[in-house]
Amino acid sequence: MTVYKNFLRLVWTRKVSTMIYVVIFLFISFMTLKSQNSQVSEFAETPLTVNIIDRDGSELSKHLISYLQSKHNVSIIGEKNKTNEEILRELKKDISLQRIHAGLIINENMEENVMKGKQSVISFKDDRKKSGFYIDLQVNMYLAFAASVKKAQGNFDFQKIEDALKVNTKVNKVNFQKNISVNIWFKIFFNFLGWIVFSVILNSVGWAMFELNNERLKMRNNISPLSTLRFVCENFLAQLTVVVAILSILIGFAVITNITRLDNIPLLFYIFNALIYTAVILSLTFMFNSFLKKGSVMGIVGSVLPLSLAFISGVFVEQELLPDFIVNISRLFPTYYYISANEFTQVNLSIDWKSIGMLFLFLFLYFTIGTYFSKLGRSQRRIEFSQQ
Repeated sequence: MTVYKNFLRLVWTRKVSTMIYVVIFLFISFMTLKSQNSQVSEFAETPLTVNIIDRDGSELSKHLISYLQSKHNVSIIGEKNKTNEEILRELKKDISLQRIHAGLIINENMEENVMKGKQSVISFKDDRKKSGFYIDLQVNMYLAFAASVKKAQGNFDFQKIEDALKVNTKVNKVNFQKNISVNIWFKIFFNFLGWIVFSVILNSVGWAMFELNNERLKMRNNISPLSTLRFVCENFLAQLTVVVAILSILIGFAVITNITRLDNIPLLFYIFNALIYTAVILSLTFMFNSFLKKGSVMGIVGSVLPLSLAFISGVFVEQELLPDFIVNISRLFPTYYYISANEFTQVNLSIDWKSIGMLFLFLFLYFTIGTYFSKLGRSQRRIEFSQQ
């Protein structure tokens, strides 16, 4: 275990800078997380802002608008001899500027279209937000009830339609429900932890790995009787030891600050996700060090890559709010699957084996590539050493 011990001694020389990273990231993550309101004060329907253009003017369209007005802030917009292109442009502009949540255009012959199953209302919304789909749901529900009543009675009984749509939900708070917000807090914390661990590994452990390439240590490694595989495994085990110690500090601090609210929190599953992700990042760091020749390049990678992947993978912004092309790019990196695993754990209180399987695939891929380049480099150096 000589290689293992020597690597730990080398990392120990960076203890001050490593602890500075840990403290800074703890401060940033906890300040960000604690700024969020983790308490649910009430359960209520949130009114949305909706602009409606009524081109039909029938009783059905008026009662639909009245129904929406009872729940949301609805404005009736006149066309004022505007072209369709101008109307669409204004609606989309208001939605993009977040002046409104959605825009509705009620087509002519609404009653006939509803009974024939044709589109009677055109909706415009931001596809990245749930609010617009909520409006669609309410409109479709109202029209579905209206069509059913018309088929059953031969006319639109609007009072019966509105009575059928009245929903009262009784909400009782129980102990498990109180911990839902804590569960979400831990999910966000472990999402941030992915960014923290990535940065610490590349900037601290990665530096120690790169130091193994200096002339003095490189000469000793070249003549070492250890096989390449054992050399790599002992180094990897030492790196894992260092990172587990760092994880213990970070996770321990999070647990201590929430020690009285841990009931029904899938903490072990979150920790399992973090450990697998940590192993993947160690393999990635090992791969970088197997072929990078300059320490400055490693420093740039350690500063840019973790933050970039955090932005595109869902650490700072929910994955469902990211554009599709960004999500497709993030699928090429392990951070995306780590965040997905945490999301799954938060909702289902279990392990997302599909995402974990992808992380194992990245682990195997990075470790294999790193071992190949490391073996190639050691063989080349041994040849050069023998020729001297």
